[in-house]
Amino acid sequence: MLEKLLGTSGKISLLRAMLASKEKSFSLNEIARISGLSPSTAFKEIKDLEGTLVVHDPETKRFSVRETALTSAMRQIFDIEKKLYKTADMTIFDMLSDLGAYYVTGTPAIALRGIGPSTAPATDSLMVICNRKVSKLRGAMMNLFSNYRLLLLEGDVKKDDFAEEKVRFMGVSTKTNLARLERAVVDAIWRPGWEGENISLAFHCLLERKLDAELLKRHARERGPDVEARLMVVVEAIGGENLKKGFDGLNSGHVSKGFTSKVEKFMEQARKNQK
Repeated sequence: MLEKLLGTSGKISLLRAMLASKEKSFSLNEIARISGLSPSTAFKEIKDLEGTLVVHDPETKRFSVRETALTSAMRQIFDIEKKLYKTADMTIFDMLSDLGAYYVTGTPAIALRGIGPSTAPATDSLMVICNRKVSKLRGAMMNLFSNYRLLLLEGDVKKDDFAEEKVRFMGVSTKTNLARLERAVVDAIWRPGWEGENISLAFHCLLERKLDAELLKRHARERGPDVEARLMVVVEAIGGENLKKGFDGLNSGHVSKGFTSKVEKFMEQARKNQK
């Protein structure tokens, strides 16, 4: 029985998230988000839990925890886990460093450097590229550090993509691996639906910092043709008729007329394409 219920790290992450949440029921996408799984993986894993630990309502298509002695015992286990591994001065960067290879990217990597206007939003989220060793424990990290958003994306972690820097996060000064600015900007454009309003920091970085145009294009190409196209749209909106001309004028601080509306339109379309 328990082999079927707890046989994979995905099921453990899913149960940990559902049992820790105060919500009564969840859509499949909500379960995927809070457990750090993809919707397809969440669907596959939750099928084994239906009837025993999870109840599915066919009318609303929502899932809820089935309260039994078993779910009560598991909730206690997850509470003990949280107390065991999280100490007062422990940061998520400490845990990531212990687990394996990783780097923080997207606008969090920009914000943690202190780049951006004084009105920039607080760094309340982290986009992390990590190896399999780290990504398998995404559910545990999301449970241990539930006071901010966390997105773990499994991928290649190349030393040239990041640098170790000292940052201040959640009131604690520590060291962590931050994506180089070109990679951070591209990754923000890569995941606009998750970044939300914070993506404005990526545009600020393009306008104010001297970035390597060829490196930006290379990173965008690695993320896929959609990302390369998005990067070109952003550059053209900033003021260039083509990619080269656009990059040549990025650091002048000049924004062409209608820039804001163009970028907002681009972002809306990017979000639709990502769904």
